[in-house]
Amino acid sequence: METIVVNPHGFCEGVVKAIALAKKAKREHPNEEIHVIGMLVHNEEVTKKLANEGLIFHDEKEKPLFDQLSSLKDGSVIVFAAHGHEPRLDKLAKEKNMTIYDATCEFVNSNAKSIKDEISKGHEVIYIGKEGHAESVGAIGIDSKKVFLCDPSKENTFWHSIKDPSPAVVSQTTMDLADLYFAKKALSVLFPKARFKDERCFATKKRQEALYKVGEDVDVFVILGSCTSNNTMKLCSIAKDNFPKADVYRINSMEELKAVKLEGKKRVALASGASTSPEFFNKVNDYLRKYKASNK
Repeated sequence: METIVVNPHGFCEGVVKAIALAKKAKREHPNEEIHVIGMLVHNEEVTKKLANEGLIFHDEKEKPLFDQLSSLKDGSVIVFAAHGHEPRLDKLAKEKNMTIYDATCEFVNSNAKSIKDEISKGHEVIYIGKEGHAESVGAIGIDSKKVFLCDPSKENTFWHSIKDPSPAVVSQTTMDLADLYFAKKALSVLFPKARFKDERCFATKKRQEALYKVGEDVDVFVILGSCTSNNTMKLCSIAKDNFPKADVYRINSMEELKAVKLEGKKRVALASGASTSPEFFNKVNDYLRKYKASNK
C-alpha cells in the first residue's frame, strides 16, 4: 500500500499565531482568568490542552457571544478567536475596559476592511459564505443592512433587496473552489456589474488545489480535521465529488483511524485541514507507513 502525502498539511500560519497569542495572554496574566471568545481554532485537542492550562472557552453554539461577553466582569482578559467576530464585540470589550488579544486571521481582517471600505463609498456587499459560520457572522455584523449573505448550499432570496447596480462581492476565506465558481457565475448573471473582491486563505486554496491533482487510482482518502472545520469538510466534499470510486474518511483521532478499512487497498491519500497539528499528521502518516510495512 502506497501512502501519498498531500501538501501543504498541518497548521496554517493563522492557527499557529492564534495558539501562540492565547498562550501569550496566559503568560502575561498568570493570575487572571483568560476568556477565549469563540472557538479559537477548529481543533478539539488544542482547545482541551489550553483549557487544561486554565483558559476559559466561550462557544457561540451555547449562546450568542455578545451575551457571553456582556456577562464577563469589567477588566477581564479576553482572546478573540481566529475566525473573526462582529464589530460590536470590539466596542463592548472596550466599553468594559477589557484587555484584548485579537487572534483574527489576517485574511479575515482583510475581508472586513474591504467590506467597510465598500460601505463607506456607498456600495452594498454580497458575502459568499456559510450561514452561521463565525466568519460569515462577523462579516454580516459589519452592517446587516448593507451586507447580504449568499450561502451556496441554501436558497437565497435577497436579490430584490439590493439596490446597488454594482455591488462588491466578497467571499469567506475557507469556501470551496467549486462552490465559489458556481456562486460567482450566478451572481455575474444577476448583477452584470458586480465587482468580485476575492480574498481567500492561501492555505485553504492550496490544499483544495492539491487534492484535485491526486491521481485517479487512489483507493482511500484519509482527511484529518474536525467536523467543525469548514476547510476540512470542504476537502472531504472535494474528494467525494471528484473521486467517487474511493473511500473518504474524515479522521480526528487515532481511534477513528484504526477503524478505517485498509485491507486490500493499494493507494491512500493523506490530507489535512488547516487546524490539524503537524504532530497528529505525522503520527497518522507513521501509522499508515507501518501498516504498509506490516502488510508486505
